[in-house]
Amino acid sequence: MIRSAAGFGLDGLVFADHGKHIAPARAAELSAKFAPFRVFRGIEVSVAEGEDIVVLGVYEDRLEAEGLSYAELFSIARDRGGFLILAHPFRYHESVEVDLSERAVDAIELHSICIPGCDEDRIRELIRQVGCRTVHDSDAHRAEHVGIFHNLVHGTPASEAELIALLRAGEYECCRCDDRIAKRNREVEAEEAKMRDYIARGLDGKAFREQTGGSMDHFVKVRRGGTYLL
Repeated sequence: MIRSAAGFGLDGLVFADHGKHIAPARAAELSAKFAPFRVFRGIEVSVAEGEDIVVLGVYEDRLEAEGLSYAELFSIARDRGGFLILAHPFRYHESVEVDLSERAVDAIELHSICIPGCDEDRIRELIRQVGCRTVHDSDAHRAEHVGIFHNLVHGTPASEAELIALLRAGEYECCRCDDRIAKRNREVEAEEAKMRDYIARGLDGKAFREQTGGSMDHFVKVRRGGTYLL
């Protein structure tokens, strides 16, 4: 991931794995090995309500436990100065399943590898309603997707605390790589053609995943007439 990111011109990455922090010693080791490239720690928490929240600046073991509610996560993060990002809204549900009116996140992803372009308008409206910041994130599960969407920070943060301060102040720009988006969309078109073939043959998402390693979420979206074109 780091080699790919550097190859695409990025200067740093936040690793936000699902339900698990990377060890601080490992992050420091990687930062030293690939200096001046910077490695930061985060975590993606799947809350009980069914949404995914990226958390920066909070390292408690409780964030790695299953079943944490959004209210509990919000309280922990606010007590410790954490930064909360709602990841890929509307990916799993037609509505947002956490209450952002009383407990607003700091930012919402507008674009990532997991957000179809057809969702842009309603995500923009959600961001307007919440009154929070916008971010573009890779959400890359494969090295070749790192940095297709990214944030250009106006500064050189040396720690997660400094990174959070820049994000809170809006000292960054949301960026996209149009040539890489076009390449990814060609891949998506091929994947979705294969999904439609499975659907025409009466096969389900489980069969598609088992036989191709593809995404169940993606399959369901296509079956409902949607697309994951960026």
